[in-house]
Amino acid sequence: MTSLPHWRLLQGLCIAGAVAFAAGQAVADEAPDTAALAQSAFAAICTNPGQTAAVMEARMRAHVANAGGSGLPFGTSFYDTTLGDTPDDPTPGTNRRCEVSFPGDHVEDATETLRSAMQGPPVFGTVTELPDGFEAHDGTHFIQARLLNARGIRAVVHVGTRDGSDGQETFINVERLPPPAD
Repeated sequence: MTSLPHWRLLQGLCIAGAVAFAAGQAVADEAPDTAALAQSAFAAICTNPGQTAAVMEARMRAHVANAGGSGLPFGTSFYDTTLGDTPDDPTPGTNRRCEVSFPGDHVEDATETLRSAMQGPPVFGTVTELPDGFEAHDGTHFIQARLLNARGIRAVVHVGTRDGSDGQETFINVERLPPPAD
């Protein structure tokens, strides 16, 4: 037979264990950091060719869900005019764009994420001069043009901050330009 003091000790340990489990579960249930999610989604998805806007969004949502988040907690912008996705306001001279944006100033981390993404497949070619119409503006932290292949297809990558609907936001984007006309 268990004596009363041991039973109370066991009951106390069970209660303490339940509280610790609940506290741990609350931490585990916290949404992942939006900036980190947006940056990892950009690196994993925006650099892949052959996507439509619907495919890109589905992949972004799956990426967020796999990281423990829900929905799409950051902004996105995407088009690929070669696949039929034509927005009302594409950047002049481009045929593809993929961007993520998220609250706050995270340009240091975002630039590191972009630089790392450019080191892996698909290879981001070599640095080249910025095309006409692309330049640094207020809030730009990093901008660079890359020659992607021998056909002359270039991309411009850009990291910076700008005013968003809820204050300052960080953006990372890549825009592809069609090959030059011969």
